[in-house]
Amino acid sequence: MGSPSRPDPESKTENLRCPPWIPDRSFFPTKPVRDAPVVPIARITDHTKSVVTLLNETRTNYSICDHIAVEIEARDSLGMPKAYGGDYFRLKLYTPSPYSAVGPDFFFDYDNGTYLALFTLLWSGTIRVEVKLVHPSEAISVLRLSDWSKFNFRGGFINVVDGKKYEEKVDCGITPFRPPMCNFSANHTHGPWFCRRPNNPKLGCNNWSYSFLNTTEAWIALEESLTVDERDTFERSKDKLDTNNLSITVSPTNLITTHPVCAYSPVQPTIRTRGFYLAGRWQPFTCDVNSFSKVHIRQCLSGKTVHFFGDSTDRQLYLYLEKKLDCKRGTDIHGSYFCRSDSDSMIHFKFHGLPVRGVRHIPVPELGYIADEIDNLPEEAGQIIVISIWGHFGVAGGINGTFYRDRLFAVKSAIERLWKRSPDTHVIIRGANTREHTIGGLILISSDWIALQTEKTLRDVFSSDERFAFLDTWDMTLVQEPEDDMHPLEPTLTQIVNYLLTMICNASG
Repeated sequence: MGSPSRPDPESKTENLRCPPWIPDRSFFPTKPVRDAPVVPIARITDHTKSVVTLLNETRTNYSICDHIAVEIEARDSLGMPKAYGGDYFRLKLYTPSPYSAVGPDFFFDYDNGTYLALFTLLWSGTIRVEVKLVHPSEAISVLRLSDWSKFNFRGGFINVVDGKKYEEKVDCGITPFRPPMCNFSANHTHGPWFCRRPNNPKLGCNNWSYSFLNTTEAWIALEESLTVDERDTFERSKDKLDTNNLSITVSPTNLITTHPVCAYSPVQPTIRTRGFYLAGRWQPFTCDVNSFSKVHIRQCLSGKTVHFFGDSTDRQLYLYLEKKLDCKRGTDIHGSYFCRSDSDSMIHFKFHGLPVRGVRHIPVPELGYIADEIDNLPEEAGQIIVISIWGHFGVAGGINGTFYRDRLFAVKSAIERLWKRSPDTHVIIRGANTREHTIGGLILISSDWIALQTEKTLRDVFSSDERFAFLDTWDMTLVQEPEDDMHPLEPTLTQIVNYLLTMICNASG
């Protein structure tokens, strides 16, 4: 049946990985970026007035591995240059067909309204520049200072007395309420959780039945905590700056570089460009990702057990593989999905527990924590664990709170206990990814900037131990071809799965 396909260097002479480089120190900013002040809407960074320039644009001859510099001058709605930095820009070089794209090697914010991105040219042909203003700096300041205490989850309590059903919904969250309240905390997994005690005397703390979040109610509460000027900063998002005249032509090269197949690699502590798309395929700088057909997926996972613990982005990976394996899904009262294929592979998904941002009423038995699930795993040779835990934690406890970090440490400790009894278990941390922005209050709890903060924390916690492998979905979605989505769309999803399976199988063919 053959092996998964590798990139063919003979069909792409520009399949060249360029050597790493560090720009001259004069490029680096000399002072930290200040928080932006609250200003009238006319003084907010405006994508239609801001200017993008390709430095040294008179040059006509470019080769692969050359470097280019793109400068952004941020301006407000009046066309006036900004005097401070902090805008959240997103940049890429790309060719539409076949799709190739890469992010900047370096991005500098000089805190005076000027920004500089440095790129390496990695393929031949006509290459264009794209710049998006994800958030103006004024919006970032609002996100940093938002009153996340307004963000409350909900708990449902149900009891049946003498054939009559009693039900009440109350506020819940990670911080204690003024008594009377119910304490459902699981301290050993860092799962603090409190609910107001129901007012109905027929309902007690032991009648807690389900958890949910009214997202509309939550973001309205957050939105109402903002001033008019603060709300204005979120009127637009992910707007493209004018780069229609910015393109260059890169000459092909006959040089060919070969790399090993990607294996398990540790979590990197810093966020930077470490790969690119070449003719639609994701290419890390240091290794090759294989492509997996349905048959190759079955071969790859034959005899293997893969546990997916985390949020719906992990469930997405599980469902992708479940479909390819042609196995019938089973469930249990704890909300787990599992299936075993006729090739003796077993895949399993379990949600990470509270907090859960969703309107579905999730029964309490389904709210188990990842650390507990890992502690309950039996010793099994060669089992694989994929953890994705970020999408529901962006605002719980606040941007600068320790709640998310502490939860990650609880998961990390559970893995360390597992390694003592099952030392050959492989653990892969799936990173965060970019997501769709809905203009309005929802952006206050679901923006890319919030996801970026969780990504930084995630890397900080797990990069200290090289036994944790990393699936860098942040890098892959920053320059992807399809629109951003919480659950990456095709063809990005297939590239993510290919990268995951390449690490798991480390195919040599």
